[in-house]
Amino acid sequence: MRPRAVVELAVRSKAFSGFVAAAPGARELVTITKAWELGRADRWRPGTTGYDLVVLDAPASGHGLGLLRTPHTYAEIARVGPIASQARLVTGLLADPRRCGVVAVATAEETPVGETLELQSALEQQFGRSPEAFIANGVLRDPLTSADAQAVRDAGGTTHPAVAAALRARRERSRTQGQQLRRLRRGARAPVVTLPFLAGGAIDPGAIEALAGELRRRL
Repeated sequence: MRPRAVVELAVRSKAFSGFVAAAPGARELVTITKAWELGRADRWRPGTTGYDLVVLDAPASGHGLGLLRTPHTYAEIARVGPIASQARLVTGLLADPRRCGVVAVATAEETPVGETLELQSALEQQFGRSPEAFIANGVLRDPLTSADAQAVRDAGGTTHPAVAAALRARRERSRTQGQQLRRLRRGARAPVVTLPFLAGGAIDPGAIEALAGELRRRL
């Protein structure tokens, strides 16, 4: 049988799906290997070419580290055979900063910043590398000044209580974000880029384009 036919049969098989769901790390291995395959010149599907850039939105820091560790773990377990060989190729990509970059994203809050700095230490210990950049997401760009807060207090009864409360909450959030951004910049061993907080509901294509433009200018 053709190897491709065997693969297609396996992917459609409920037994194979059950194996991937049950085997520790199998789903992560499939995910990271597919990302590796998308960037290769010799793609698995005949007639297709590799992408110039592949962006993998990894899960949160703890699970993200597990995702990155999976190829090395499987290579050590399998030792020989196609799974081991392919896992070693993926491991080589992840360890090469010329071909693979890691960007850490966090909100400017105490717990996310702490987890991001822990991620940096874990990457250094386990992979011998650090993130190439840090992105602080949802940062308020127009914080209220002390003078603004005083003006609200001076207005007294002329300011609606809900409006006054919202302004105080915004100023407190901005102050907290500033503290955590300073903490992130002190601990990060790569540039820290901020993205603005976007008011409203779901992120639409226009908002994505605006954030992409910010990254183009600042990275």
